[in-house]
Amino acid sequence: MGTSVNRGVAVANASPSCVYCHGEGARRRLGTCRCVLREVFRICLEQYRYSVENGLALNRCCVTEISRGGKILTGLPHAEYVADFELAVYRALSPARRKLFDLRFAQGRTYRDCLGDLGLRRGEFFHQTYTVMELVGTECLKGLYPLDEYFGARRVVMGQLNDSAPSTLQSHRCHRPAFMPAA
Repeated sequence: MGTSVNRGVAVANASPSCVYCHGEGARRRLGTCRCVLREVFRICLEQYRYSVENGLALNRCCVTEISRGGKILTGLPHAEYVADFELAVYRALSPARRKLFDLRFAQGRTYRDCLGDLGLRRGEFFHQTYTVMELVGTECLKGLYPLDEYFGARRVVMGQLNDSAPSTLQSHRCHRPAFMPAA
Protein backbone atom coordinates (compact mmCIF):
# COMPACT_ATOMS: atom_id res chain seq x y z
CA MET A 1 0.00 0.00 0.00
CA GLY A 2 2.40 2.71 -1.07
CA THR A 3 -0.10 5.53 -0.53
CA SER A 4 1.01 8.79 0.97
CA VAL A 5 -1.33 11.33 2.54
CA ASN A 6 -1.08 14.67 4.26
CA ARG A 7 0.83 14.28 7.53
CA GLY A 8 -1.99 15.96 9.51
CA VAL A 9 -4.58 13.56 8.09
CA ALA A 10 -2.33 10.60 8.87
CA VAL A 11 -1.66 11.63 12.47
CA ALA A 12 -5.30 12.54 13.13
CA ASN A 13 -6.54 9.15 11.96
CA ALA A 14 -3.75 6.92 13.24
CA SER A 15 -4.53 4.47 16.00
CA PRO A 16 -2.42 5.13 19.12
CA SER A 17 -2.32 1.37 19.75
CA CYS A 18 -1.01 0.50 16.26
CA VAL A 19 2.09 -1.67 16.60
CA TYR A 20 3.42 -0.56 13.21
CA CYS A 21 3.25 3.25 13.33
CA HIS A 22 2.71 3.80 17.10
CA GLY A 23 0.11 6.48 16.39
CA GLU A 24 2.23 8.46 13.91
CA GLY A 25 0.27 7.37 10.82
CA ALA A 26 3.29 6.61 8.65
CA ARG A 27 5.61 3.66 8.18
CA ARG A 28 9.14 3.94 6.83
CA ARG A 29 9.38 3.24 3.09
CA LEU A 30 5.74 2.08 3.03
CA GLY A 31 3.93 5.41 3.21
CA THR A 32 0.66 5.68 5.05
CA CYS A 33 0.01 3.12 7.77
CA ARG A 34 -2.87 0.71 7.22
CA CYS A 35 -4.55 1.81 10.46
CA VAL A 36 -5.06 5.26 8.86
CA LEU A 37 -6.64 3.73 5.75
CA ARG A 38 -9.01 1.65 7.87
CA GLU A 39 -10.04 4.72 9.91
CA VAL A 40 -10.66 6.75 6.74
CA PHE A 41 -12.82 3.86 5.51
CA ARG A 42 -14.79 3.81 8.79
CA ILE A 43 -15.44 7.57 8.62
CA CYS A 44 -16.55 7.45 4.99
CA LEU A 45 -18.71 4.37 5.62
CA GLU A 46 -20.36 6.11 8.57
CA GLN A 47 -21.22 9.13 6.38
CA TYR A 48 -22.51 6.79 3.66
CA ARG A 49 -24.77 4.95 6.11
CA TYR A 50 -25.97 8.22 7.64
CA SER A 51 -26.90 9.61 4.22
CA VAL A 52 -28.71 6.45 3.17
CA GLU A 53 -30.51 5.68 6.45
CA ASN A 54 -31.80 9.22 6.97
CA GLY A 55 -33.01 9.64 3.40
CA LEU A 56 -30.67 12.56 2.84
CA ALA A 57 -29.51 11.09 -0.44
CA LEU A 58 -32.95 11.50 -1.96
CA ASN A 59 -34.64 14.58 -0.62
CA ARG A 60 -32.26 17.36 0.38
CA CYS A 61 -31.51 19.95 -2.26
CA CYS A 62 -29.03 22.48 -0.88
CA VAL A 63 -27.47 25.74 -1.98
CA THR A 64 -23.85 24.93 -2.60
CA GLU A 65 -22.45 28.30 -3.67
CA ILE A 66 -23.13 31.56 -5.43
CA SER A 67 -21.20 32.00 -8.65
CA ARG A 68 -19.59 35.26 -9.75
CA GLY A 69 -22.54 36.00 -11.98
CA GLY A 70 -24.83 35.93 -8.94
CA LYS A 71 -26.39 32.61 -9.88
CA ILE A 72 -27.32 30.30 -7.05
CA LEU A 73 -26.07 26.77 -7.64
CA THR A 74 -27.93 23.93 -5.98
CA GLY A 75 -27.11 20.29 -5.67
CA LEU A 76 -27.82 17.03 -3.91
CA PRO A 77 -24.58 16.63 -1.95
CA HIS A 78 -25.64 13.51 -0.04
CA ALA A 79 -26.88 11.76 -3.18
CA GLU A 80 -23.59 12.62 -4.87
CA TYR A 81 -21.66 11.29 -1.86
CA VAL A 82 -23.59 8.00 -1.86
CA ALA A 83 -22.93 7.57 -5.58
CA ASP A 84 -19.24 8.47 -5.23
CA PHE A 85 -18.77 6.08 -2.30
CA GLU A 86 -20.39 3.23 -4.21
CA LEU A 87 -18.19 4.03 -7.20
CA ALA A 88 -15.10 3.99 -4.95
CA VAL A 89 -16.10 0.54 -3.69
CA TYR A 90 -16.63 -0.67 -7.25
CA ARG A 91 -13.25 0.67 -8.40
CA ALA A 92 -11.27 -0.64 -5.45
CA LEU A 93 -12.65 -4.16 -5.09
CA SER A 94 -12.79 -7.32 -7.14
CA PRO A 95 -16.21 -9.02 -7.44
CA ALA A 96 -15.38 -11.49 -4.62
CA ARG A 97 -14.35 -8.67 -2.28
CA ARG A 98 -17.41 -6.62 -3.29
CA LYS A 99 -19.54 -9.56 -2.13
CA LEU A 100 -17.80 -9.45 1.25
CA PHE A 101 -18.34 -5.66 1.39
CA ASP A 102 -22.03 -6.07 0.59
CA LEU A 103 -22.59 -8.74 3.21
CA ARG A 104 -20.49 -7.32 6.04
CA PHE A 105 -20.69 -3.54 5.62
CA ALA A 106 -23.73 -2.76 3.45
CA GLN A 107 -26.06 -5.35 5.00
CA GLY A 108 -24.38 -5.28 8.43
CA ARG A 109 -24.33 -9.05 8.86
CA THR A 110 -22.20 -10.65 11.55
CA TYR A 111 -19.05 -12.48 10.60
CA ARG A 112 -20.63 -15.83 11.48
CA ASP A 113 -23.44 -15.20 9.01
CA CYS A 114 -20.95 -14.24 6.32
CA LEU A 115 -18.64 -17.24 6.69
CA GLY A 116 -21.03 -19.73 5.10
CA ASP A 117 -22.01 -17.46 2.23
CA LEU A 118 -18.41 -16.61 1.37
CA GLY A 119 -16.90 -20.03 1.96
CA LEU A 120 -14.06 -18.63 4.08
CA ARG A 121 -12.55 -19.72 7.35
CA ARG A 122 -12.61 -17.27 10.26
CA GLY A 123 -9.00 -16.10 9.87
CA GLU A 124 -9.33 -15.66 6.10
CA PHE A 125 -12.55 -13.70 6.61
CA PHE A 126 -10.95 -11.16 8.93
CA HIS A 127 -7.87 -10.87 6.71
CA GLN A 128 -10.11 -10.16 3.71
CA THR A 129 -12.20 -7.72 5.76
CA TYR A 130 -9.12 -5.68 6.69
CA THR A 131 -7.96 -5.76 3.07
CA VAL A 132 -11.35 -4.48 1.89
CA MET A 133 -11.20 -1.65 4.43
CA GLU A 134 -7.68 -0.67 3.36
CA LEU A 135 -8.44 -0.76 -0.38
CA VAL A 136 -11.64 1.27 -0.09
CA GLY A 137 -9.93 3.64 2.39
CA THR A 138 -7.18 4.24 -0.16
CA GLU A 139 -9.79 4.98 -2.83
CA CYS A 140 -11.68 7.32 -0.46
CA LEU A 141 -8.50 9.35 0.06
CA LYS A 142 -8.61 10.23 -3.65
CA GLY A 143 -11.60 12.54 -3.22
CA LEU A 144 -14.14 11.52 -0.58
CA TYR A 145 -12.03 12.35 2.44
CA PRO A 146 -11.82 14.69 4.36
CA LEU A 147 -15.58 15.07 4.44
CA ASP A 148 -15.57 18.82 5.04
CA GLU A 149 -13.58 19.31 1.84
CA TYR A 150 -15.88 16.95 -0.06
CA PHE A 151 -19.04 18.72 1.02
CA GLY A 152 -17.43 22.14 0.73
CA ALA A 153 -16.93 24.87 3.29
CA ARG A 154 -19.60 27.07 1.69
CA ARG A 155 -22.44 24.55 1.96
CA VAL A 156 -25.77 25.42 3.55
CA VAL A 157 -27.46 22.59 5.46
CA MET A 158 -31.03 22.76 6.69
CA GLY A 159 -30.99 26.55 6.53
CA GLN A 160 -27.90 26.93 8.72
CA LEU A 161 -24.64 28.29 7.45
CA ASN A 162 -21.15 27.05 8.07
CA ASP A 163 -19.02 29.73 9.72
CA SER A 164 -16.96 30.19 6.56
CA ALA A 165 -19.97 30.71 4.27
CA PRO A 166 -20.57 34.18 2.85
CA SER A 167 -23.39 36.16 4.45
CA THR A 168 -25.24 36.49 1.13
CA LEU A 169 -26.37 32.87 1.49
CA GLN A 170 -28.36 33.52 4.67
CA SER A 171 -31.66 34.05 2.90
CA HIS A 172 -31.45 30.76 0.99
CA ARG A 173 -32.67 27.53 2.53
CA CYS A 174 -32.40 23.86 1.73
CA HIS A 175 -35.66 22.59 0.38
CA ARG A 176 -37.25 19.49 -1.01
CA PRO A 177 -37.57 19.56 -4.78
CA ALA A 178 -41.19 19.70 -5.91
CA PHE A 179 -40.94 16.32 -7.66
CA MET A 180 -39.73 14.47 -4.53
CA PRO A 181 -42.22 13.22 -1.93
CA ALA A 182 -41.74 14.39 1.63
CA ALA A 183 -39.99 11.85 3.84
